[in-house]
Amino acid sequence: MPQNRKLQNLLSGKNASVAADATDGALPLLYAVQIDGGASETATLIINKKVRVVDVWVQLNADGGTDGNNIVVEKQDGTSLCGAIVIGTAADAAVVRTAAIADNVADVAVNGILKITSISADSTAPATTTYILCYPIA
Repeated sequence: MPQNRKLQNLLSGKNASVAADATDGALPLLYAVQIDGGASETATLIINKKVRVVDVWVQLNADGGTDGNNIVVEKQDGTSLCGAIVIGTAADAAVVRTAAIADNVADVAVNGILKITSISADSTAPATTTYILCYPIA
């Protein structure tokens, strides 16, 4: 069977078009980052195209632990993308969404690095999956 070149890489996100302005649409990109529970831990995400982050949420894979536990998403230079997402008071399987995303830091450059840090008050941070929703921009 011949391969349809027009549909090649359609679902891989490799050919996701950029949103040049408000009238152009773009395929969303979703990154899922796993972090083990326990002590504070940082995961690094390298994004291979210029994107704008539009939403961040955390799914707890265990009970949230103590009140001081949270997730922080920041750029490589330490600039916070959305402030701390408090997970310490949430139950197992809860989904906790960020309250705000700073519009002046929502754009991530090509090969930009996002650091997702699970901050534990007393080594009781739960295992989590952090979801980062964005779309390619010019």
